[in-house]
Amino acid sequence: AGIWSRSLCITHSLDRGAMFEFLGVARAAGMAQIVLDPNGGADPDDGELHARHCVHAWRHLVLASAAQELFVVAHSFAGASLIDMLASMPEESLHRVRGIAFTDSVHHVGPGCLQLSDGGLPHAASVVLRERAVMWLADDSPVDTELWAFNEDRGCRCVSAGVNEHA
Repeated sequence: AGIWSRSLCITHSLDRGAMFEFLGVARAAGMAQIVLDPNGGADPDDGELHARHCVHAWRHLVLASAAQELFVVAHSFAGASLIDMLASMPEESLHRVRGIAFTDSVHHVGPGCLQLSDGGLPHAASVVLRERAVMWLADDSPVDTELWAFNEDRGCRCVSAGVNEHA
């Protein structure tokens, strides 16, 4: 848990390839953090197991917490699991999600976007994505350059990550 990219850890540093600095900034701002480890002791290629772990943690740790504002960073496959987490969230709790940062996520919101159930993303969860999520895509344009004000497939605004490689 806590690794954005093994290759960045190896070729650059732990500061660049892991989320330690990121978590330190959140801690300094007085924010509690939770890091999910869906691959711990599991087959990392089993996407359904990954999503099931994330949904379970979301329901039993995050939603059960006293936190009134939730800010989420979902990197790579975690974005697909976040779609399942939002789909499983009671509609009356969605207001707690104040911001979502997808970093080179592999999620989509079209038909078949859910791993753990049939159907699509509920409308209320789609509104959360549209209004509160941004996706940083691998792209050579300067960082934060708007690529799409709204991307139908991703369900949110998309901007450039400033690099054209999956980290």
